[in-house]
Amino acid sequence: MAGPFKDTSLDNLQVSPIGLVPKKQPCCGQHLEACSVVYARFGEAIHMVQQLGKGALLAKFNIQSAFRIIPVHPSMFELLEAGTAGTSHCSDNLNGCVNTLEQLGVPMNHKTVGPTTQLTFLGLEIDTNAMQIRIPENKIKEVTGEIQDIMSTDAGAGAGFGAYMQGKWFKGTWPTHWVMDGTSRDLTLLELFPITLAIQLWGKQLANKKVLFYCDNQAVVAIINKQSTKAPRVMRLLRHLILQCLRYNIQLKAKNVCSTANTIADVLSRFQLKRFREAAPSADQNPTPVPCNIWLI
Repeated sequence: MAGPFKDTSLDNLQVSPIGLVPKKQPCCGQHLEACSVVYARFGEAIHMVQQLGKGALLAKFNIQSAFRIIPVHPSMFELLEAGTAGTSHCSDNLNGCVNTLEQLGVPMNHKTVGPTTQLTFLGLEIDTNAMQIRIPENKIKEVTGEIQDIMSTDAGAGAGFGAYMQGKWFKGTWPTHWVMDGTSRDLTLLELFPITLAIQLWGKQLANKKVLFYCDNQAVVAIINKQSTKAPRVMRLLRHLILQCLRYNIQLKAKNVCSTANTIADVLSRFQLKRFREAAPSADQNPTPVPCNIWLI
């Protein structure tokens, strides 16, 4: 590589406006010319399957480092990789395409698939036996693995607090000095406390995840989502909660629910263990221990 030059070094120098965009593989890129590119559409593949009928055989191959599509003349569409069930059309078409491209020196990779009745195309799985379009199983597992954990909490001035998440749970009563100094009358603080405690107790299990809290206190939901409040005592507790989330890389959101929809956490905060077992039969046998120094927050 040389340049830039003020004047062209060759009289017949041709320059193309080519850019480079990164690919998933490290140290790799793909050239992008200043032109429009039209890819095969999913609807076109479905139309082909509908024409061939149930049990149609499908195949696909991939050209290495390709970006621009090689135009196919309409008279050659029948050579695209699909064929009627019970015939060798699909296999013949596939082999013909691959052999032709190899003769032309087009680089191929090892992503050839088929002939088969189940083929993933543009991210969706086509099943010609069942005549269905599905999301691939590996995609479903990948998405479900990213689904956020849902947690419900509740607290009350006259009873105590409780929280529940995927079988784990805890409960407790307010300390005497909170009752004596009037802290237990601050409902916003009381509702925020079990949320903060839940992140402190279960933070390692929730690391690098998105967590959605169900809370029946609108003020607390707003405070968590804004991450701010004008109340000094509540702000101290909120600051501790945010620091715990930063420590475990947790993205926290809260959603308001009515008390009737927050049954599990509600019965825990009221120490109604029989109703708790009925509402959450798969819950752990024993609660997560609440450390004595938690009141130092």
